Amino acid sequence: MAFAGSKRGLFVIRATIGTIAAVAALVGGTDAVSAAARPEVRLSASSPWNLDGSESGCALRRTFGPADRPVVLEIRRYEPGDRFQLVVDGDDLASLVMRHKVTVQYSTLWTDEDTWFQPGTAKRGDRDAVPSIFLTSALMKPENGKTDDDTEGEQDFVTPAMEDSVKQIALIWGDHRVSLATGSLGKPFAALRGCTDALLKAWDLDPAVQASLSRHAKPAHLKPMVRSIQDVYPTSMLAKGNQGRVNFRALVNAEGVVTRCDTLKSYNEPAFDALACKVVQRTRFDPALDKAGKPVPSYYAQTVIYFTG
Repeated sequence: MAFAGSKRGLFVIRATIGTIAAVAALVGGTDAVSAAARPEVRLSASSPWNLDGSESGCALRRTFGPADRPVVLEIRRYEPGDRFQLVVDGDDLASLVMRHKVTVQYSTLWTDEDTWFQPGTAKRGDRDAVPSIFLTSALMKPENGKTDDDTEGEQDFVTPAMEDSVKQIALIWGDHRVSLATGSLGKPFAALRGCTDALLKAWDLDPAVQASLSRHAKPAHLKPMVRSIQDVYPTSMLAKGNQGRVNFRALVNAEGVVTRCDTLKSYNEPAFDALACKVVQRTRFDPALDKAGKPVPSYYAQTVIYFTG
């Protein structure tokens, strides 16, 4: 069994009756998408961007399409960095939620092809089951050859100019294509960065120090931690075939000790929520190092995905 992981990775817990396997993997993609013609739904924005900042994270939201059939886009970050959680809900996704993968196209900048997502439902007005998807993405392909364990000197590569060049986000699956006319992402993403910097300050961390780390905080022994998460997979949830997605953040001091762990956002039954932090709080970490190589307090943020199949 192979494992990999970093502060920007995903823990994916795959469960089947009689067997539970745990892996951690980065969401990736390829640069090209089929040139075959696809029916396209093109939706213009019907609301301004709204930025929601709280102790648990920062979210950009915008609504697209007609009032009687809207599509809502959310771009959420729980930490600074290139990656974000993309949440899209609307009736135009009804056929997508029956699948496991979707291609996300950010104008001509980058195509995140065949990336895994989790299906779900959103509550809207008097409706409790609007089709929804959750996935982790970025505006560019992860650095070639980089594995999740290569955290020394890890950097972010998306620039403001790249963000400004993206004016449309398209979801593509099978013969379907839904395009959201977002307008330039330059100013919205600048606001999002300001929000995540404010998060660091709220955690008593210096944004300048965190942006120049030579090593991010990481579990000293990743495999045992992942196996421990696997071991506490809720048997009641397994029996029901339930899926879950939990986002958590741990604060790690300069000695590699977890001083706090919080579940930031959950999309499932409460039985899932405490499991990740329970394991992380008893895990020893290699502390973050500043640009001079000195251990400094930092954080470790992850998304734990539970799914059966």
